[in-house]
Amino acid sequence: MSSAVESAVRFGPHWEGVQGIYGGFVIARLVEAARLGNGFRPLSATVHFVSGVQPGDARMVTRVRHRGRSTASVAVELHQERARAYAVVELGAPGAAPHWHHRVDMSQLPEPESIVLSEPSYGRLAYSEFIDMRLIRPGSLAAGATAWTRLDPRVAGELDGTSPALSTLCLDALPPGLFGESTRPVFVPTIEFSIHFWPMEADLVAGWHYATQHTVWASDEFCLEESTLYSRDGRVVAHARQTRGVRWSLPGTDR
Repeated sequence: MSSAVESAVRFGPHWEGVQGIYGGFVIARLVEAARLGNGFRPLSATVHFVSGVQPGDARMVTRVRHRGRSTASVAVELHQERARAYAVVELGAPGAAPHWHHRVDMSQLPEPESIVLSEPSYGRLAYSEFIDMRLIRPGSLAAGATAWTRLDPRVAGELDGTSPALSTLCLDALPPGLFGESTRPVFVPTIEFSIHFWPMEADLVAGWHYATQHTVWASDEFCLEESTLYSRDGRVVAHARQTRGVRWSLPGTDR
């Protein structure tokens, strides 16, 4: 294992969500911090949140745990006074494009521009201006959610513009199934987020992508959700599962 390398990062208030920075953006920064160059690309990442990341300065601590000819593993920690989140990112050095990939038929879906911009049940938060989401099916525990989504071009100015980091913004923005129920929690924070990436580059800023999400199981304290992001021609760009906490009130508020 290599020695730790520290770097400074700053999280602007324009990425703020409920009780901290939007989790999808935090995950994107952790994935970015694991870059190795020389043809290595993220294949998967598992991220654990210890507590919410707040606007302001932070430190990234990275360690290369393994580096071979075709695979590598990088551990990343995010600190603000203490550890707030940590990740393990697996990387690979793929050669030619995959010779097979799963596709979905999107010919029967409505055009994105025909759908009204989605209004989250918890209201529009600061980061909402960077993610244009048009819900096709709003989502519930039984039915799940489907949506067209695209990123504001300004996102590429803050991230490195590669699809692994950007895809986390789209997948973590889908509404939890519990928000589609008649009795809904006020907050469903991510505890653990595992995502697998298509090993080739996909342009996530240029246009619309299709996203799906469904709840695998849910209790009064936790839930497990699964989501997939597709390119406009139906190819899988990223696939994720996340464990969420279920909060029926927010500390220090009347919500």
